[in-house]
Amino acid sequence: MFILRTLRINMSRNHEECLILLEQIRWNGKPKCPYCGSNNATRYKNEHRYHCNECFTSYSVTVGTLFHKTYFFGSVFCKQIFRQES
Repeated sequence: MFILRTLRINMSRNHEECLILLEQIRWNGKPKCPYCGSNNATRYKNEHRYHCNECFTSYSVTVGTLFHKTYFFGSVFCKQIFRQES
C-alpha cells in the first residue's frame, strides 16, 4: 500500500520517467539480466537498455513483464496501473 501511494505521488508524465520508475521498483538500482540472472551489465548510452556481460544479450526493464514488446507503455499504462490505489 505504501509503495502504491508513493508511486501515485511521484506519478510519471512521460515514457522516460515511467521506465526509470519501473527500474527502481523492479531492480532497486541494480539491473538484473532476465535471461541469466547476472547483475553484471552495462547500460547503453541514451537508452533504457542494458547489455549483459555474462550471456551477451540486451534487455530492458520491461522484459518478462506484461509491458514487454509494447510501445504504449509510457504515461497511459503508468496512469492506469498506479491510479488503481485510491
